[in-house]
Amino acid sequence: MPLNPKSLEMSLEIEPIKSRSYTMEQVDGALLALCVNGGNSIQTAKQLKERGMDVASSTLREWKLYDYPKRYAQIHSQHFSALEDTLVRNERELALAASQASLKAVQKASEQIDQGIQDPARAAQALATTAGIATDKLLTLTGRPTATIQHVDSEAILRKYGGHLEGTARELTSEPTATPGQLLTESDDTNAHE
Repeated sequence: MPLNPKSLEMSLEIEPIKSRSYTMEQVDGALLALCVNGGNSIQTAKQLKERGMDVASSTLREWKLYDYPKRYAQIHSQHFSALEDTLVRNERELALAASQASLKAVQKASEQIDQGIQDPARAAQALATTAGIATDKLLTLTGRPTATIQHVDSEAILRKYGGHLEGTARELTSEPTATPGQLLTESDDTNAHE
């Protein structure tokens, strides 16, 4: 989506360009590149330099935070869907690369276990964690539920298991009414009658 600097100037009373070295189009283009790079001014400065625009990363930070924060926010919001598409694409690539690296790590751990190099318990714990995370991410990416939410009614549980509460509560005194020996004797007598 091409950037229209004129529409930026008119909306939300964003800051006018103060720079004598850069045009409005250059500043807006640099701010858009900064958005695409998640605010990383060092990476953005490198990319801009490769494209023929030499601007320091500190200048980019100043533009974002102090000189043109409203302009930066406006550009970000105008290009939100394109930025989100980039984020999704990056996350897919990251997930694929991490998954491939995890497969290599699992194979290496398996070899080390077979050779007696690695502690099987520690490897099992790490591999189980990897498997759990991978399963969770797979379920998320395929649109399947990753959690079970259950709403439980305590009365329904009591009815289900045949339990019921009758009587009234009574306050217990702080003084014991029986010694431990008496409790054992009473308990044995009760069990004998059952």
